Amino acid sequence: MPELIRGKRNGRVRAREVLGLHAEDRTTAKVNFSLTMAVRWLPQEERRAMGQGRSFSREFKLVAVRQVANGEKQPVQVCREHGLSEGLLLRWRRECEARGEAAFAPHRPSEVEAIERRVADLERLCGQLALENAVLKKALGSSPSWSGTR
Repeated sequence: MPELIRGKRNGRVRAREVLGLHAEDRTTAKVNFSLTMAVRWLPQEERRAMGQGRSFSREFKLVAVRQVANGEKQPVQVCREHGLSEGLLLRWRRECEARGEAAFAPHRPSEVEAIERRVADLERLCGQLALENAVLKKALGSSPSWSGTR
């Protein structure tokens, strides 16, 4: 399968390739619809190659943010070099300012947060058990006893 190319015009060409349409087919609406359907059903690796769902490593994000923070490069220059939107770079910068060196690492709950979560889970379980108990007591109270006596 040929390499995927981003862009509206190139996307139309790619849709024709994926769907087996001929270059003589000039129906724009059909091709645009076909492109949408083709992208939706492409394997994940190929969708990423088209520019959808990119992910960046922690190190890459830190380098990009540090270049702007140290004044080495302007935000616009970093965005152009790496194909980023300015909004994305701004979001990375804010996260770096808020979390420092822990930025872009998976969030690990503190000990207090972990204990609070455990307490909430146990309270939820206790409530479920209390509800089940009430239902069983009600069912036992309304059913005839097995021995025939009450």
